[in-house]
Amino acid sequence: MHKSELSMDAIVQMSESSKANFNNLNHFANLTSITISGIYYYVAIGSLNIHMLDGGGVIWTSIKPTQAAKLLNCDSKKIARWCVTLNKRNLLSRDFGGAYKVTNIETWYQVSKLVSRGSVDEGLFAPGQNPALDLAIADASFLQMPEDVPLMRDRV
Repeated sequence: MHKSELSMDAIVQMSESSKANFNNLNHFANLTSITISGIYYYVAIGSLNIHMLDGGGVIWTSIKPTQAAKLLNCDSKKIARWCVTLNKRNLLSRDFGGAYKVTNIETWYQVSKLVSRGSVDEGLFAPGQNPALDLAIADASFLQMPEDVPLMRDRV
């Protein structure tokens, strides 16, 4: 958008949308005992789990932290720590080979829509679709955390 196209209405709408998205992300972070940074790692790992096949099909596979670190251009120890943390929070599952994938694809999809707002073709969504995070918040058993799990803090 060029500066000449920027209107006060657009700025106000973006402000309201940004606040709502942040509040939804913060609510999800509180429900799952992770940080906003953890949400971004969750979305990133989930995006690496989904691959489009040549025939038009989609495959959902696990990824090892070292592979994810290489693809995301991140420190492999940091990715590994986040994978372990997200696994403890029931957001990622771990297979026997040490690879991870998102536990609930519907929850991942709703959260990733908040993170990727504006970069996804809104025409792909069904009219009247539930607001973001409705699926995640409605599934209380998925979001219940064990009582002995400590809160996560950001590591720099």
